[in-house]
Amino acid sequence: MALVDRGALCSLLLKEDPPKGLVTDVMGHLGHFFVAAESGKYPLGSVGDVDLEAVKTAVMGVTGNNVTRIIPISISSLFPWPEWMGEDAYKAILRDSLKVSFRQSLEDILRYNFWVRVGDSLKDDLRNNLWDSLKVSLESSLSVILDDSLRDSLRDSLGDSIWISLFYALEFVLAGQEEQARKFFALLDAWNGILILGEKGDEPGVWLILVA
Repeated sequence: MALVDRGALCSLLLKEDPPKGLVTDVMGHLGHFFVAAESGKYPLGSVGDVDLEAVKTAVMGVTGNNVTRIIPISISSLFPWPEWMGEDAYKAILRDSLKVSFRQSLEDILRYNFWVRVGDSLKDDLRNNLWDSLKVSLESSLSVILDDSLRDSLRDSLGDSIWISLFYALEFVLAGQEEQARKFFALLDAWNGILILGEKGDEPGVWLILVA
C-alpha cells in the first residue's frame, strides 16, 4: 500500500496564502484520489451508482462547451467477442474502435482553455505526494480488466485528463479564483468511480465515460 502525504500538499497550498476555506474544500474533494493512491486500485462504480447529470454539469462547467448527454460504457463488456473472430483481430478492433470513438479528451480541451501560473513547486508536490501513486493505481486497475494494448492506448489519455483536473483545481485555489476553483471541485467529484474518456467523435456534446 502506497503512502501519500496529504499534509505536505495542504501545507504547500497554505504557504501561498490562498483563502483557507478553499484549501479545506479542495482537500476534501481530493479525498477519493488519495484513497485510490493509497489502496493501489482506482475503483470504478456501476452505472447505477453514477450521477450522470452531475458529470454532465461538471464537464460543461470546466470546458464551457454544451454537453447534451453522458454515455456510460461498462469496462467489463466493452465489445462482444464474436465466436468466429480470432483473438488478435478482436483485440485490434476493440482497441481501434475505442480510440476513434472519442475525438477529444478533457486534457485536449482544458490545456487551451486556461492560463495558469504552472508553478514548478506545485507540479513537484502534486507528483510526489499524490500523482505518482495514483498513476500506479490507475494502471494497476486497468491491467486487471484490459489487455495490454488497450490499456496502453487509454492510459496516457486518461492519465493526462486526471492530471490536468487535479492541477487546475489546485492552481485556481492558489490563485484565489474561487469561481473557477469550484468548477474544478465539481469535476474532481465527477471522477469518483468513473473514468472520463472524452467527447464522442461523431456526436458533439455527447461524452463517454467508463464504469465497472
